[in-house]
Amino acid sequence: MDLDRFLTKAREAATDAAQYGEEKIIPAATAAFQKADAYAKQKVIPGVEAAINEAKGYTKDKMASDLHRVGVAAEDFRQEQLGPAVENGKEYLNDKIIPAVLHFLELMKKDLVVIWEKISAWAILNQGNLAWMGVGGLAIRIPRLFTIPVLLILGFGSFGVRLASIASRLQSRIGNVGAGSPFAYLQSAAAGGYGAVVVDTMVRIAGTGLISWTLWKMVAVAPQ
Repeated sequence: MDLDRFLTKAREAATDAAQYGEEKIIPAATAAFQKADAYAKQKVIPGVEAAINEAKGYTKDKMASDLHRVGVAAEDFRQEQLGPAVENGKEYLNDKIIPAVLHFLELMKKDLVVIWEKISAWAILNQGNLAWMGVGGLAIRIPRLFTIPVLLILGFGSFGVRLASIASRLQSRIGNVGAGSPFAYLQSAAAGGYGAVVVDTMVRIAGTGLISWTLWKMVAVAPQ
């Protein structure tokens, strides 16, 4: 039968393959392994051992010698090159740079003295104008410093119009005070309401005008 013949052929092929392996492949592989082992023992291992021994010898002998030579070269460089360079740098610093800096500071000192004398003379000459400019600056920066005292003098307080004051007499003449009138704005400013923004803005404008007028006067009367 076809199946029996196929199985018989397969067994014969397997037997032949096993016999071929025993007779050819295994002996060849054994011989190759033996040759590789012999080569490693004869060549590779001795070479590695020789390299290790050479490295050990370099570490113990040559490395110490090379490090000594490097140290000697570094010391020679310090003495022959670096040391003189540092000394030259110190000499240049002491002979050139420091005197130049001191001379420059001396010139600056003289110039600063002259400038300060001019500024002092100018300030004395314009001390009145500078005072007015200071008042203008305060009016711009802190307008309430001016509005509150003036409102109190006029009779506008935080709780209303003060009796027997300029504001009370003015109110008696006006009668009913309108919501958008100047009198109402002054009342609101004294109480810290919406009128304070308007009054403070007017004071800031006045401060700016005072500074501008003072500067113009200083320039106009300055000696040509």
